[in-house]
Amino acid sequence: MSEPAKAMTRAERVDCLHRHLKAGDLVTFQVCGGSLREAVFRGWDGQWIVGGLTAETARRSKVSGVVDDIGPGNVTHVNREPIEILDFLANLKS
Repeated sequence: MSEPAKAMTRAERVDCLHRHLKAGDLVTFQVCGGSLREAVFRGWDGQWIVGGLTAETARRSKVSGVVDDIGPGNVTHVNREPIEILDFLANLKS
């Protein structure tokens, strides 16, 4: 029986996101209260991720526009893939 995967530390998560995020990627992130939102990645503002909220997120959360304070530690998925497997997927492509 294999050992369960170790959860990424915040530093590992941030490093992974810096390596893999590209403009146009779909970022899923958690907000206060635990709900999930999605935004299209536009870039970095210091340590914060900047993205335009998707139409579905805007409709469900009644918030729209650009979010410039997405904490990398709150990102759960990129292009609907768990961030824990981004390095693996990148290795498959190369």
